[in-house]
Amino acid sequence: MGGKSTKEPAVVAAIYFGTTNTGYAFKFASDDTIYSAFNQTKVRVPTCVLLNPDKTLRAFDKKAVDAYDKMSSKEQISHFYYKHFKMLLYKTESRDVNITISDIQGNDMDALEVFKIVLAHMKRQILQDIKTRKFFNKPMLDQKVQWIITVPGILSDFSRNFMRQAAEGAGFIPENTRLVLEPEAASAFVKS
Repeated sequence: MGGKSTKEPAVVAAIYFGTTNTGYAFKFASDDTIYSAFNQTKVRVPTCVLLNPDKTLRAFDKKAVDAYDKMSSKEQISHFYYKHFKMLLYKTESRDVNITISDIQGNDMDALEVFKIVLAHMKRQILQDIKTRKFFNKPMLDQKVQWIITVPGILSDFSRNFMRQAAEGAGFIPENTRLVLEPEAASAFVKS
């Protein structure tokens, strides 16, 4: 991941996958407007995910918080609800990508799978937003997007590798995806 493409991408899309909040922005090569939002009213949303008992996505962001809060305690126990789960990348001393994380009920799940589910959801959301804003009925090919996923500068090499594997598992094309340290992303934005 992180190879350079020789052709300029039609779109550059950046994902901020934070501990508390998540957000994204993208820009078309054809203009200077930077588009940002999940629901056009909030630039960042809570980094919370609710998974069904079969470990498929039920909801992300505030929708996950609301759906979990409306569940009976019996339903809550059968689902997987994660928030602040990115902290795992700071806390883990293991070098094994096959680590598990516990949800708020203590249910364990493969950490890489949780990250893949969230990144795949974000990718779908962004591609839909891109299509809605510019391409309408035309297909937006993933190959035409240069993906940027920001990571904290303090993450270990293992944690960065973990994020690379999660991104690849979520369907991001390695040649079109770069992990960028958050301070570098901020600096590049200020310079542009």
